Amino acid sequence: MPTGTMKKALIIILGIIVTAALALGLTYMLLEAGPETSSQSQIFWLILTYFSVVTFLLVVGAVQVLAGHISFFILILAHFVWFAWPALLGLDENSRWGGAAHYDLPLHAVSKTAALMLMFLTVNVVTYWLTVRNSPHNEAVSHAREESTIEFLPLLTWIMAAFFVLGMLPYFIYGGSLAEIVSGVMASRSEIKPWSVGAHVVSESGPITVIGRSTLASFGALALWLWLQRKKFSLHRAYSTLLLMGATVGALVTFFDSGTRTWTLMILGAPLITVVLDRLRQKQQVKSIAIGLMLVVGAIMLTQIQLYYRLGGDLQGMETADFVSLEDSDFFTETAIAVDLVPGQFEYIQQFEPLLFIANPIPRFLWQNKPFSKTVRIFSMGRSGFDEYMVTGVSRMPSIVGQHYLSWGMIGVLIAGMVWGWAFGLFERLQRSSSASSLHAFFSALGLVWLFTCSRGVYPGFHYPVLIVGLMLFLLKPSSGAQEDKNSA
Repeated sequence: MPTGTMKKALIIILGIIVTAALALGLTYMLLEAGPETSSQSQIFWLILTYFSVVTFLLVVGAVQVLAGHISFFILILAHFVWFAWPALLGLDENSRWGGAAHYDLPLHAVSKTAALMLMFLTVNVVTYWLTVRNSPHNEAVSHAREESTIEFLPLLTWIMAAFFVLGMLPYFIYGGSLAEIVSGVMASRSEIKPWSVGAHVVSESGPITVIGRSTLASFGALALWLWLQRKKFSLHRAYSTLLLMGATVGALVTFFDSGTRTWTLMILGAPLITVVLDRLRQKQQVKSIAIGLMLVVGAIMLTQIQLYYRLGGDLQGMETADFVSLEDSDFFTETAIAVDLVPGQFEYIQQFEPLLFIANPIPRFLWQNKPFSKTVRIFSMGRSGFDEYMVTGVSRMPSIVGQHYLSWGMIGVLIAGMVWGWAFGLFERLQRSSSASSLHAFFSALGLVWLFTCSRGVYPGFHYPVLIVGLMLFLLKPSSGAQEDKNSA
């Protein structure tokens, strides 16, 4: 069968499946299922449908990866890891949904969540494909972007050095002696450290620590990316060694100190994605698949080790099952809890989330009434039974779907689904016209990793490395290829 015919057939099949998923989800939402109409049987078929569609789309995404396009695969992988797989596992424990979260979920909240996830998935896929259509690879623009990146390398070195200094600043300002700093970094995240940051009530060290973690993650990711591209950029061996050492220090400090898996994924994930893309574009498909599979498995195991370590400060007692357990990644259940909370226990919050991103860089000591996330507060309160966010600073994420459902209900989920799919599509468009060794491709990969982690909730903080590298792109000299791309747009 000709390639063009296969592509059209695939699009038709894809259209039928997502249309069926949308129809099922919308029909169920229109029925407004309540306690008297929901059943284990409905939940079973809704979750099975959602899981089956996600699995099929994951295969479609894998085919796209072989063609050098990785964004759609990461979009669907986010659904699989954070929602579909945990939902399927939950069917084995359907006698008490929410048991692992110590929250008794009513059946109608679970079935409504499954329908919402089907709808969210459909909107993601449709918006993504509408965004990336008619965006072929532009060789002239790709070459121009690689050349501008090479010209930018001397300045990039100084910028990275500044990032490293800023990243280590909180430790040297508040940490005391070198031995005390190392001891604090290696301690579990639950322990109070001199540079610790509160949640809504930020300590004196808060602004410096937030800046430090963001710039250290940016440095680590950039250093690892440059080291992986050292042959293409013909970097001196001594310089390459410094890059590797710096990336290792940045990754280890972030890994043990913050205990936050998002930072680890951003430091390691973005550079490694560019390597896979580079191999694919060189038609090294077998090697790319092998590298890709090892990276996915390795990332899951590494983040599980980090999760286990941050809870107890050591790895003693960690069993084999803990490496692959996704219990802490069950955001299907977290979404269902959010669905149960409004409008039953709380009113819709109606918070304009972008305002949090605008206000976030302003230190709280300069703006005492700076807004904080009401969705996190209400969700944490409803989940635990007391106002733990305001009392202890502990925050729980309701997922990107639960977050927007808490604020605006079904319309919030629809809008979030469109924006999320559109964002994945934009990063894909950027990748298609960028060499794998260009700063633009690295920025795109970094954005994809951030979007992947946004499945848990879209809140300010983790977006800073993406924002920092995005701003750096404006320092690149405009090229004829870039201007040509702008004019063609």
